[in-house]
Amino acid sequence: MPPEDQAVVDVILLIDRSGDSAIITVRNSITYEGQKRFVVGHELGHFFLHPHTRQGETVDKEQIANWSEEQQWEEYEANIFSAELSMPKGMLQARTVGQEPSFEMIKGLADEFRTTLTATAAQFVLTTSEECALISSANRRRLWFIVSPGFSFWLHDDERIHGHSCAAEVNEAKRTSRSSEIEADFWLKEFEGDHKSYITEDAVYFPTLRRALSLLWIHEAI
Repeated sequence: MPPEDQAVVDVILLIDRSGDSAIITVRNSITYEGQKRFVVGHELGHFFLHPHTRQGETVDKEQIANWSEEQQWEEYEANIFSAELSMPKGMLQARTVGQEPSFEMIKGLADEFRTTLTATAAQFVLTTSEECALISSANRRRLWFIVSPGFSFWLHDDERIHGHSCAAEVNEAKRTSRSSEIEADFWLKEFEGDHKSYITEDAVYFPTLRRALSLLWIHEAI
């Protein structure tokens, strides 16, 4: 299981700003270095990008797992800042070109850059030239998603997760699932009723957050 899922405390970081300086404090109970690095980078993002809007703030496990562009824009910007600080896109591209998108590959990147799986997956999707989407879900409903720059499809408006998707299959007992025979219709608008077009889905489950994370990859022209 990805180490970031081990954190169960509610407040993991505090930033206290005073003028042009700030103190960032991380609880000792957070032992996973990747999580510490990400939340510190997130708060540095607020410090440099939003100097007039943050005086004191706490960050919890829900916030650091949210990459939705629909959340408060400052939070999304702080996530992007942290990801770029710890995983510059140029370095990530050099390591992933020609590789098949998968959580196994992303886990290797997370180990190398000492980052969380979620943040690494998000930065990969925002960097890759492959057509990919990253989707967070819980209780068979989509929570948020991001897509790669060249993603040319639309996800269903309905936020319910298809029962035959890998996201629906992972749980406390089965933490991972991957298939290259996921019907495109399970996720994508344009393929309703099409049972001959397939995509690849890779899913992992985070027990503490009770959430699944799915990586979709359009592995061939469909």
